This record gives sequence, C-alpha cells and structure tokens, in this order.
Amino acid sequence: MSRYVVLEPPAGASDGDVVLVADRFRWLGLIFPFLWLLWHRLWLATLGYLVAVGAVFALAQLSGAGTLQISLLAIGALVALEGPHWIVAKLRRAGYTDIGTIDADTLDDAEAMLAQDRMVLSGTPDGVRGGVASAPMGLTPSPADRAWRASRSLLDPIGDRP
Repeated sequence: MSRYVVLEPPAGASDGDVVLVADRFRWLGLIFPFLWLLWHRLWLATLGYLVAVGAVFALAQLSGAGTLQISLLAIGALVALEGPHWIVAKLRRAGYTDIGTIDADTLDDAEAMLAQDRMVLSGTPDGVRGGVASAPMGLTPSPADRAWRASRSLLDPIGDRP
C-alpha cells in the first residue's frame, strides 16, 4: 500500500486537475537516477546529483579505493527515496496546495477514493445526507498549519517546525 499526496493546482491555473504523487521508493530512481531526475524535470536535484557523482569520481581517483560502485548506489538510493518528496516540493513552489493524503494500493484506487470523497463533500453544503453526517473515507486532510507533514522526507528534522 502506498501513500499518495494530493495537491490542488493554483486557483488561476488553466489545468484544474488534482495531482497525486506516490510517496514510495522509486526503483527507476535507484537504477537510472540521472534519467529519472531529468524525466521529472527536477533541474536543481539533477545538478546536485552531477556534483555528487563528480565528487565521488574525484575521491575514487585520489584514494584508489574500490568503493565507487557502493557510493554511486548510495546516491541512487537517496534519489529513489527522496525523489517523490522533491516532486511534491517542486509542485508546492509552483503554487499547488497540499490538501491531504490517501492510502491506496494503486493510483487508480487513489483516484477513485478521491473522486468518492469529493462527491461526498460536495453532495450537500454541510456534508450531511439524509440527517446522517458523511465524512470522507479515503482522504486524510492536511491542516493548514501542518501541511508539511503530508510528505515527510528522510532529511527533514524530527519534531515540530517553528
């Protein structure tokens, strides 16, 4: 089961689709980190990857140690683990709003849950149908002051942010 971060586009955007980003390990990010970063248009992360790989190659030349492959694999693992968080951060910088998370097995299941939740919430003005309060089933909303918790990174500090 994966956690999907749900992001809404800015109000004035022409593309009104909600974006779902799976917060999970990306195997292609491990095997082909450079191509994976370029594919997702993470330019700054790609530059950082190239600098890190250049530093690993320089250190391997100087030391002569056989740790080059392990170091490159470690950098690829960092990209595979942190890549989804970088995608969410890029969308936030573009003006997308984090509205919550959905736990689902596949992207199709997450989209179906989101559609069902939106139908429940928009069914009546106060979310009550036939005298029974109906609540979203799949979407876990992110409070405005805690939206950063929806997508946690390995590099985030532990504890509350100021």
